[in-house]
Amino acid sequence: MTGANTAVTTLNQTLASLHTILESQSTQQLPEQLDATLKDLRAMLKGLSPDSEVYQSINSSLLRLNRTLGNMESLTRTLSGQPNAPITA
Repeated sequence: MTGANTAVTTLNQTLASLHTILESQSTQQLPEQLDATLKDLRAMLKGLSPDSEVYQSINSSLLRLNRTLGNMESLTRTLSGQPNAPITA
């Protein structure tokens, strides 16, 4: 019976620890904190939707960067074939 008594004692200790954890203020505040975090996340994701100003600005910047890189590629090809092109042009 000692094994059973030890098991029951250990179970009681575990349950008491669990009760302490569940009753703690930080555990009680967890649902509220998670709700606030989800609201912040939704707001942030809404700001990155295709209709948002931030998204439009990033998209516009990326398009300009892409055009600039295309121009640089063209310039690099020209200079590769004609190193003196800027001087003679």
